[in-house]
Formats: sequence, C-alpha cells, structure tokens
Amino acid sequence: MLHGLCFSGVLLMGGIVLELTIGVAILKDVVNLFANPFPVLNNITHVVFMKSFDYFFDRSVVRYLLVGLSTFIIYLSISSGIPALFSVSVPIMTCVAYIVSGCFNYVMHRFYTFPKNKKILQSLWRYVMFLAVSSIFMGGAVDVLVNIASFSILLSNTICAIGMTVLSYFILKFKVM
Repeated sequence: MLHGLCFSGVLLMGGIVLELTIGVAILKDVVNLFANPFPVLNNITHVVFMKSFDYFFDRSVVRYLLVGLSTFIIYLSISSGIPALFSVSVPIMTCVAYIVSGCFNYVMHRFYTFPKNKKILQSLWRYVMFLAVSSIFMGGAVDVLVNIASFSILLSNTICAIGMTVLSYFILKFKVM
C-alpha cells in the first residue's frame, strides 16, 4: 500500500510538473505574441537600438576609460609620489599634477579617444571651459554632500567623480572634442 501511495504521489507530482511546464510554455507564447505581434518591427527596433548603442558606445568608451585611468595614474604619481620621494610642497605638486594630467588628458582625448576634424584651438578652448565649469560644479556638489547630506569627504568625492566621469564622456564626445 505504501509503495502504491508513493508511486501515485510521484505520478501526481510528475503531472503537476508537466502541467506547469506546459503552462509556462503557453504563457511564454502568449507573452511573445503580445510583446511581438509583428516580428519585422522587432528586427527593425533591434537594428535601430543597436545602431544607437554603437553610436553612443563604440570603441571610444574603452579608450575613454584607458585615458582616464592613465590620467589618474599620472595625477597621483605627481601629486603624491614626488612629494613622498623628495621634499617638495604638496600643494605645489598638486597644482603641477592637475596641469600636467589635464594636458595629457586633452591630448589623448583629442587625438586618440575622440579624433575629429575640429580645429585644435576650438576644442582646446572648449576643454579649458569644460574643466573650469566641471571643477566648480564638482566643488559645489562635494560641499553639498558633505555639509548638507552629511556624507564623508571620501564618499562625496567618489560619488561626484563617478557621476562626472559618466557625464564627461558625453560632453567630451559630443560638445568639446
């Protein structure tokens, strides 16, 4: 009797699993029918989306990140490394690091990340203005996060740096360079 009960329990469970499997398959078909009543439109939408994605995120994203990482390494090496090795003023080396890394960043973005046929002086002027505006914006945003939101200085700088890095990609790609 126990053996028959276990067997019928397995059959019952198997039937439920089979019904659930069939039900899920039918549900997927219904969802696909409503979500995609016209397969041709789906292909067109996919092509348009992928072209848009390729337009905004091409090889320049990887190049942008590599240049940003290189700029960061140069900045840290000059602003922190040189004062640690030699007896040089930290504020002076920070200023030097900002200028040197900024020049490196401009040249690399101009000729490697976003190579375009714009005049160099035109893009340089825009880059300098972008740095000035973004520096003021970053300082203000960090101040608000530290003094009003009570975030730590490190967290505030990290949030602002990540946000500005993402925003900078689009500004540099479409407006500055």
